[in-house]
Amino acid sequence: ADPGLKAPTIEQLSAGFETMVTDRLKVGVTAISSRLLHAVEDRCDLQGNDAAFAFTGNGCVLMNPGEGSFGRGTFAPVTLAPGVTDEVLCTNGLNAQEGRASVTCQPVAKARRSYRALALTAEQRYSAGTYLLASYVYSRLRGNYDGSYNELGQANPNTNFDFDYPGLLAHASGRLANDRPHQLKLTAFHALPFGLSLGANAYYRSGAPQDKLG
Repeated sequence: ADPGLKAPTIEQLSAGFETMVTDRLKVGVTAISSRLLHAVEDRCDLQGNDAAFAFTGNGCVLMNPGEGSFGRGTFAPVTLAPGVTDEVLCTNGLNAQEGRASVTCQPVAKARRSYRALALTAEQRYSAGTYLLASYVYSRLRGNYDGSYNELGQANPNTNFDFDYPGLLAHASGRLANDRPHQLKLTAFHALPFGLSLGANAYYRSGAPQDKLG
């Protein structure tokens, strides 16, 4: 792992306002802004020569994408068993026939994920036994990194394939896998006079975006 590895960090700001319109109706609005500051992932392109394998053992290192020496592709020369100092070289990892690499390691892009949302809520009590809660959220989720659970269903925290090779980052920025711009939720309860309660929950949300990896 990069000696200067930073912990995964997310910054989120939110502000909201609620008010009673009548003695039985409350409405509210909340704005949310969240962004990823640091991610921890592995890159696995350090398998270009003997120095790379001597350095990592398996060609992978933990790093902050786009940050620090490892994320920027800067690796110190390695002293091999015969006492020879050799530079760590990287491979693109996308061509099984490429053989040994002869180029220095490239930087990987910084991990980015931002979420912006506006939520509207309404709570209505029609009587002592009848209650309705409704909400609508409009949101945008953008970036190049889904997180611990990525768009192909891979759930290997901090070791997903997303940043394994710099070539995987081409055209990777845009709508993320869980970007659902419109979400509407409705919950209702009604208490019957003989001790039984009835409830219903319903929701609508936009479909997930289509993704292409190749």
